[in-house]
Amino acid sequence: MEIDTGLAQNIVSALKEILNYEINFIAIDGRIIASTDQVRVGTFHEGGRRVKVTGQDLTVRSEDNYAGTYEGFNTAVYFNKRIVGIVGITGPTNEVTKFAKVIRKLTELMISEAHLVNLDYSNRQHQRNILEMLVSENFDMATVNFGLVDYDVSANRRCVYASFVPVNFDDMDLYHILKKNFSSKQNLIVVQETFIVMFLENQEKDLLVDRLMAVQNELVSNFRMKLNFGLGDICDDVASARASFLQAKYAYQWAVKKTAVTIQFYDEFTLELLFAEGNHKQLETFSQRILGKLTDKEKNEFRQILTIYEKHNGSIIKTADELFIHKNTLQYRLNKLYDLTGYNPRELSDFVTLKLAYMSEEVYLK
Repeated sequence: MEIDTGLAQNIVSALKEILNYEINFIAIDGRIIASTDQVRVGTFHEGGRRVKVTGQDLTVRSEDNYAGTYEGFNTAVYFNKRIVGIVGITGPTNEVTKFAKVIRKLTELMISEAHLVNLDYSNRQHQRNILEMLVSENFDMATVNFGLVDYDVSANRRCVYASFVPVNFDDMDLYHILKKNFSSKQNLIVVQETFIVMFLENQEKDLLVDRLMAVQNELVSNFRMKLNFGLGDICDDVASARASFLQAKYAYQWAVKKTAVTIQFYDEFTLELLFAEGNHKQLETFSQRILGKLTDKEKNEFRQILTIYEKHNGSIIKTADELFIHKNTLQYRLNKLYDLTGYNPRELSDFVTLKLAYMSEEVYLK
C-alpha cells in the first residue's frame, strides 16, 4: 500500500496534537512527504532511509551525521507485514524515544482505518458499476469484472427497490445499516442520490420481511425516516435481472400509494398487473368516467370504505366495526356511492368496476 501525501499529512498533524513535537512522515525512498514543519517536505531524510533498509528503529543524537536528519527518533510503520513508511519525531532523544510505541501504533491504526475506508468506497463503486450494467437494456457481460466484488452471477436473487429523501444523514450511514442486515458478499447493495437498489440472495419471504423491517426500525429510530420497499421476482440469471429491477420499482410505486403497506412483493400482485404497462390517458378516462362526480374528499372517504369492505368480504357489520361507525351509517354511505356513480358496491361486477377505477386513478396520478 502506497501512502499518499494527504493521508501522511493527516497522520503527522494528529500526532503533533497529541505529542507536541515536530513530526515527519518519510516515504520508503527517504523523501519526507509530510511534516508539521513544512520547510522539510520534499527533502531527503537519510535516517528514514536507513530505517527502511535495516528494518530497525533509529535514534539520532545531536552529534550524529545523517543527511537531512535532526535529533530525534525514527520508527518503521507496517501494513500487512510490509514497511510502508517511516515516522520521525524531532526532539531531545531522552524525551522522544519513550513515544516510540505510541507513534508506531497510532500511525498504523490510522493507515488501517484509511485502507478500510478506501476499500469500502472501492467496493461500493464496483457494485454501482455492476448494478448499472444489470439494469441496462443493452447489458454486455463482457464489460463487467464480477470478480472485483466476488459476485456470482449464477446465484438466485431478488431485486429490492426503495426511494428516500436525504435528510440529516449521510448515504454511507444508510449503506452500512443495509450491509449490516444483508451481510453476504453475494448481496449487491447500492445507495445512490435518492434511491436504494439491492439484489439479495434468495431467501424465505418471512426472513426477508423481518430483515427489511429491522432496517426500517433502525432508520425510524436513528433518523426518523420511513421507507417503502418494492420487491421483484426472483431472477435466476443475469438476463432476468433487469426484469426483476423493473418489477421492484413498480411494486414500490404501489407500496407508496397504499399507506398501510411497507413491503410489496411483485409476485403477490393480481389486478395490479393489468396496469404495469397501462396507457395513462386511457386509465384517466376510465377513472374519470366512474369517479368523476366525486369530490376529492368523497373519493378518499369511499376509497377507505371500499378497501375495508373488500378486506371483510362484503360484511357490513365487520366493515362498520373497523370504521367505528354504525352499520346503518355504512349502508347510507354505500347507497350514496351508488347514487353518485351509478355503481352499486354490493354487486360483485359493480364492486370490481369501482375497484379498477380507483386503481386506474392511482396509476395515472403517479
